[in-house]
Amino acid sequence: MLDTINKFPETAFVAPTKISGAADFEFPQLSEKANFKLGLEPLYKLNAMGMAEKVNPIRGLPAYALVNKQTGQAIHSCTEQYRPVENWEGHKAVEEALRDALPIQYLQDMYLVENIENGGRYNELKYGLKDYALQIFGDEWQSYISPVLSLKMAANSVCIVAKGECSTTGNYLSLGNRAAASSQHVQSFTTDFIIDHIKQVVTDFPKYVKKFQEFLNAEITDAQVDTVISLSRFSSTMQNEIKAQYYEVEAPEMGYNRLALYNAFCTWGSKPIDNFRVKNADGADNVAETLATRQRKVSLVASSPFFFGKEGV
Repeated sequence: MLDTINKFPETAFVAPTKISGAADFEFPQLSEKANFKLGLEPLYKLNAMGMAEKVNPIRGLPAYALVNKQTGQAIHSCTEQYRPVENWEGHKAVEEALRDALPIQYLQDMYLVENIENGGRYNELKYGLKDYALQIFGDEWQSYISPVLSLKMAANSVCIVAKGECSTTGNYLSLGNRAAASSQHVQSFTTDFIIDHIKQVVTDFPKYVKKFQEFLNAEITDAQVDTVISLSRFSSTMQNEIKAQYYEVEAPEMGYNRLALYNAFCTWGSKPIDNFRVKNADGADNVAETLATRQRKVSLVASSPFFFGKEGV
């Protein structure tokens, strides 16, 4: 791991330097679940004679179906200008960026989680870099923070989001809404923004971990807790859940500080089933949608001045 054996503030938060000529390794591969081909097929309708008739594109209305070519299942309706972006394109971009940005030794213990929902309409490829970890600790609590990169591909956009994974809590800690998005599914698509964003995140990641250490050292009052939670604009039920998480779980473990409050928000956005029940959670799609919505709300909190906003990295 990155050497952080000295105690804060002497701990050196230094981004690793790419070393050429290092031994190669096997990058995680997409499973069959995510590695499917996409295609465009014309849409048909029944005419007045009861015969199948192709739908003509009128005023940009959808006339084609985006389909999974392996199963034939329709994923989404679209115009003929739609540019299908297959999962492997994003996956290869992540591989290129990481191989170019990090020494091989930081990529050995890497995992890939594939989340495919709505028949392929929403895909998330989540990469965790366990070996690129930095330590934070207080008097009685410590953890390692490692980067997590989520490549999200929806019907009309691709987004790469950076988070930090806490080894002690298991939470995904939003890095002040660190995300880059592209809507260039139409006509042309480039993975350059994925590669550029990952390289920037890898370089800046130690700065964010240093900020987490500052959060851990910053004690806060009950009044500050109430203010931050109320300014989140969450519903009263959500606010009560997060406040309970802070006082009953996070603060007793790591202290009454800014990081404990931050983890209360991130737990709510990371573990919808174990910690916060999801209404009508009968299927994975509903849970995934709820979790994605929560993570967006947490990213707004993370971007506030109390965390990573004007006083941020």
